[in-house]
Amino acid sequence: MSCLRNSFLSACILWLAIEIPLAAAQTPAGQNPAAPAPAEKIDSATIAAKMAEHNRMRDRTLHNYAAARVYKVENKRVNKSAMVKTTMVFVQPDEKLFEVHSYSGMGFLRKGVLNRLIETERENSRGNLKAKIAMSAENYDFEDIRSETVNDRLQYVLRAKARRKDKLLFNGTIWVDAEDFAVTRIEGRPAKNPSFWTRKVDFIQEYKKQGPYWFPALNTSVTQVFIFGRTTTEIEHTNYQVNRPELFEKAAEIRKRGEKLEVQIDAKDRQPPEKPQP
Repeated sequence: MSCLRNSFLSACILWLAIEIPLAAAQTPAGQNPAAPAPAEKIDSATIAAKMAEHNRMRDRTLHNYAAARVYKVENKRVNKSAMVKTTMVFVQPDEKLFEVHSYSGMGFLRKGVLNRLIETERENSRGNLKAKIAMSAENYDFEDIRSETVNDRLQYVLRAKARRKDKLLFNGTIWVDAEDFAVTRIEGRPAKNPSFWTRKVDFIQEYKKQGPYWFPALNTSVTQVFIFGRTTTEIEHTNYQVNRPELFEKAAEIRKRGEKLEVQIDAKDRQPPEKPQP
């Protein structure tokens, strides 16, 4: 079973580790954008430069945020699944903290896959790795495909090709909001096969606008692993809180406990079941 865990984890690292520009929007919060204008003649290099510019704006103005997350994994061949519910708190410049609330399903998948997946995301958010996996002109070549309207917003659709074979980069298609120059959707595959045991990985990332920022809404990955077949993972992101002073206090509380994710989950495992009320 270790090959399933390691192959699946390697695939999951890709779409959690990619640092997508969460660009600050130009439309004031609380106002509806005007009807999309005809697509402006703009090339992929200009779009990439504007994405980088707005990403820097995000870094200057986004001090913290938190979201409720539900992590799910399912393998139908062995008919097993698992789920972990957490709160994720981000604090600038690069810290992600997680608090586990509940879990269910197979212990191997929960601890060996989902728990390690969360730990990997936490580690990959720090330091120099962030620049190496960013969606930037240094890491990708972009090619114009078309423009289209999605949810009443004009989108530029680009082909993204990794400039080197790296399992933390991808080849695929991105949708970029024409007003905010934020990535709103990604469909792709790893630029390098994550593992000998992994036959194929397809993933989709969807984003939504929360106030002046774009945040992840739903991440889905389908991994074909030798012997174990099709494994599906999903991360749902809801209940965003953005730039709130109390989030610094929440982050301090999680740091103070100093518990690794495994300890949080194991502590829950040791708790006796609640007795029914008379």
